Amino acid sequence: MWEYEYSFWSDAPVKCVWSLYADSDAWPLWDTALECLRLDGRLLEGARGVLVPKSKDPVDILVLGCVEHEEFCYETRVDDVSIRVIHRLSEVRPGSDCLPRGGTKITHRCEITGASADRWGPAIGPDFVSGIPAAVNRLAELAGQRSGTPE
Repeated sequence: MWEYEYSFWSDAPVKCVWSLYADSDAWPLWDTALECLRLDGRLLEGARGVLVPKSKDPVDILVLGCVEHEEFCYETRVDDVSIRVIHRLSEVRPGSDCLPRGGTKITHRCEITGASADRWGPAIGPDFVSGIPAAVNRLAELAGQRSGTPE
């Protein structure tokens, strides 16, 4: 298995961050590497869609799990390899060291598993996750702007 995880904090409440996940039209606003995300319906477990990166081939995705305001995970498969991207939100209560007024910890995690993961992970993983820090930071910024909290 190959894995990568990145977290960032936002002053915005969880519901503001989640609203940007739930609005598939908003994804290119916070993930500038995307041209678009087309979901067949709402962000729910079992939803299928197509992620269209800029300058790359479209990727079919399946939402494997979704707990509103907490996390969702989508997967794409390439041969015998599974690429899962987990988006997790954790409420940060007021008085914490990282966010004295409270807010949200945003975590994006990528896991590459399967029979060829030891070969594919190091080959495609770093490129696949290279934009995650900027996307998460921008997501935090946009959620803060929508909620009226400074970032």
